Amino acid sequence: MTTQRRRPIRRKLRFMLLSVSMAALVLAGAAGIITSLRIHLEGERALIGQMRGNLLTLADAKADYANSGLELYANYTRSFASYIHGLYLRPELADITPGHSMMISFAGRNITPESVSRDINILANLERVFTPVLDTGEGFILALYAATESGVMLASGIRPKDFGGDNIYFNYFASDWYSSVKEERHTYFTNIYQDHYGRGQVITCASPFYDEGGKFAGVVCMDVLISGIHRELADTDLPYNAEIFLADSSGKIITSSSASASSIYNDRDMDKNIADSILFGKYGVTRSQNGMYYAYAPIQSTGWAVCLKASESEILAPIHSVRNNVLFALAVFAGAFAVILALTVIAGRIFSRKFTAPISALIDDVHKISDWELDHTAKVHDNDEIGDLAQSFNEMASSLKEYMHDFSQATFENYQISAELEVAARIQADMLPKIFPPFPDRTEFDIYASMTPAKEVGGDFYDFFMLDDDHLALVIADVSGKGVPAALFMVIAKTLIKNRALMGG
Repeated sequence: MTTQRRRPIRRKLRFMLLSVSMAALVLAGAAGIITSLRIHLEGERALIGQMRGNLLTLADAKADYANSGLELYANYTRSFASYIHGLYLRPELADITPGHSMMISFAGRNITPESVSRDINILANLERVFTPVLDTGEGFILALYAATESGVMLASGIRPKDFGGDNIYFNYFASDWYSSVKEERHTYFTNIYQDHYGRGQVITCASPFYDEGGKFAGVVCMDVLISGIHRELADTDLPYNAEIFLADSSGKIITSSSASASSIYNDRDMDKNIADSILFGKYGVTRSQNGMYYAYAPIQSTGWAVCLKASESEILAPIHSVRNNVLFALAVFAGAFAVILALTVIAGRIFSRKFTAPISALIDDVHKISDWELDHTAKVHDNDEIGDLAQSFNEMASSLKEYMHDFSQATFENYQISAELEVAARIQADMLPKIFPPFPDRTEFDIYASMTPAKEVGGDFYDFFMLDDDHLALVIADVSGKGVPAALFMVIAKTLIKNRALMGG
């Protein structure tokens, strides 16, 4: 029975220590995981917010930069157009040098050099202003040319031998750069197209010029390699390993790695709503369903857009690194805590044995005391609560032993008194008449009496006797008080009353 009581205490202590340790591990792990998640979520939110701002600011800055570069080309063509208009106003200022190197082409075979000699003489002066621009264009300005309503075009940067003769024919009236400028009468940028001479993706900037009467006389143009514009935009390192590309008003895009322009709708990472936003000249940052962020800003001078494309994984790389570090720290913490937990279990076993040993001994002592071994004394192991409890059990056993001794003595004395009172009650009962009928030869009356005392002995009594043949004496008395004194008084009173009555009193 003692062994069965010891084991649960130890098991409970070990279970308590293990539960506390496991709870601490779980709480610490949960706190670490929650902290990691919060760090990850807050960091992710902060990084994405910062990224959106950075990409949008960068896209806007690149759009302004591209707009400035395109405006430079537009200013060139406007300056050339103004220069040609001035020559129409004052043709005497034209200085035609025989043997100029500009290529001449005609819009149709019905046009002869003689029929457009005036325009040729004026446009030939463009060579002196075209050449410096071509020389300083870093190879991105491919050609400069002017085309007139009369059907003649002079160009610098294009060699006549590329076309198999001195005079070539090219119906430019149907070209976008000519028809659009003629219709709208302002500087115009074409969309991206493949250069006819195989030099790459180009755009054309065209401005109208007018004759001396203010009538539309033709267009002056500049062909620019789009790769040059793109290179200028991507010249600096872009954050988040972002890609930069240009999109024209028709949705064609050009990147540094593309050999030809493709549509923004062909980008598998781009959602249609993003493509529409870019095409419609909107300004913003949008995340696609594939986890790519697109930042886009319009280029005001052309209606194009500068776009930045960044992967969400690149953006969140720092927070992922932080999360991995936190998870690694949690793993190290979990391993360390597992070791601590094992040590705690071992220490708990030792502690539980040390802690329960005095309790087990005290339980054995209590069992002996409960089996009335009152002389047994519980051993006091330590000066602590368990020691106080053992001391209390010893005092209780001592008090119980003293009490049992006193109780036994009192019980013995009470037994003696009870026996004496029982004898006294029997004596008292024997003194009263108890044979009925008391006078069997007397038929003229009948009598019966009894007495039940409140205690073992009492003072109440009765008596009856014949005074003579004709007189019966009845005595009923209630002595004040109870117990032995009243009984003694009853005996005296009964005797005196009977004696006095029999004497004639």
